Amino acid sequence: MKHYISSLKTKCEGFTLIEILIVLLITGVLTSGVVTTIYQIFSQNERSTRNMVVVQNVESAGHWVNRDALMAQTVSAGGFPLTLSWQDWDGNDHQIVYSLVEDAMVRTEMINTVNVNQTTVACNVNTDSNLTDCSFADGILHFKVTATIDSHSETRVYEIKLRPEIPLQ
Repeated sequence: MKHYISSLKTKCEGFTLIEILIVLLITGVLTSGVVTTIYQIFSQNERSTRNMVVVQNVESAGHWVNRDALMAQTVSAGGFPLTLSWQDWDGNDHQIVYSLVEDAMVRTEMINTVNVNQTTVACNVNTDSNLTDCSFADGILHFKVTATIDSHSETRVYEIKLRPEIPLQ
């Protein structure tokens, strides 16, 4: 009988409880490492996307204001709305008005007092006058714009020198 029991012990194959627990522990550590890495990749990607969006918004606002300011013959600025006006070679009167509507900067274009086009040039614009503002002095338009998404914020300051008056011949 003793011989039978000892032969059963030596013929038993399988894993001990300690071996199974060690395998589960190693698997858990590896799994948590992979999950943490994947989470960091996705959260970093989301942060990068938000940052790119706010940069694109302030650059878009700067592009449009700069474009129209270089055409302007008269500027009315003391905060928003910002009004830029000029007369083209055909005698048409152009007026561009930039205004802040909720969290967007809106460009309204009028030719001969007829509303031609209204475009949102930037979204997520911070409407606080300390962060987004414009002023005009000594032929230079000072334009500051800030866009914010969650905790991501981008501010750009533009100084645009208007074109000199060209006498008509």
